[in-house]
Amino acid sequence: MRAWLCAVAAVVACGNGAGVGDDDTAGDAAIDVPADTKVEPGWTALIERGWSLTAVSENYICRRIKIPADTYVSGFRMIAPAGTHHTWLTISAAAPQLGDYECDGTNYDMQLLYAGGAGTDDMMFPPGVAMKLAKDTYINLNLHVLNLTDGALAGTSGVHIKTLQPSEVVHEADMIFLGDNVLNIPPTNALYMEQSSCSRPMTWTIFNLWPHMHGYAKRQRIMLRRAAASTFETVLDAPYDFREQKNYPMTPLQLEPNDELRVECYYVNNTNVTQPPGYTITYGDSATAEMCYTGLYKYPKGGSIFDCVIGSM
Repeated sequence: MRAWLCAVAAVVACGNGAGVGDDDTAGDAAIDVPADTKVEPGWTALIERGWSLTAVSENYICRRIKIPADTYVSGFRMIAPAGTHHTWLTISAAAPQLGDYECDGTNYDMQLLYAGGAGTDDMMFPPGVAMKLAKDTYINLNLHVLNLTDGALAGTSGVHIKTLQPSEVVHEADMIFLGDNVLNIPPTNALYMEQSSCSRPMTWTIFNLWPHMHGYAKRQRIMLRRAAASTFETVLDAPYDFREQKNYPMTPLQLEPNDELRVECYYVNNTNVTQPPGYTITYGDSATAEMCYTGLYKYPKGGSIFDCVIGSM
């Protein structure tokens, strides 16, 4: 593990928390955050988890809470001290356990709320758009933490939110991934592209894109082909830096039934130079593997986390 993580270091740089409806046993109290948690005015701590890592190591840790009252989210802020690799928030109607628990990258629910990584900025919804966290549902925080240093590392990671009053909500939104879970990136030390597409028989309005890949990634492009058209138009074409996983707010883009979205992910696998003869990089949660995802924030709500992902689990 140490050798692999040290290889990643050449590509990327690198307590206990509480929140809305949080309780160590039942998870149904009011807002309850640690004394050292800093929450800026206008924001609310939704969920947090403390963690610690030994030198040159990585881990997955999780926390699940129960929502005590209907809550309408109009903005997300990722709390991500150094060592936070990525954060997934999912929601479900039932929960096998509450509070802190040990986990791996597969511990998530099938409805996605939020995802963020290194350098992810605040994600603000358009006026009148919100995600509903229904009373007595369960929020799961899945954290992947990574320490590329020669010393111990610790922090508290999580998510803060802005909210709307129910009367202000016009559209209820959700989030899904567009992407590919079947990746085979050869060690060519040259730009290499993987792509996947998604078409659905429904109308969506997309208002934010969040590209997510790992340290070998260089660029991501999102393309749209209308159902009656033969060619694609570019929606997003941006360089990718693992250390700055930005949100891309956009003028609401309406997709009509059977329009096709395509994501193109570009990588440079230089392991034939850094670790000759190199090796093929495949899909995985670990920092030594790769991903090809775009988080789509959209309304109306509906659909599960991997509805638009090739080779979904």
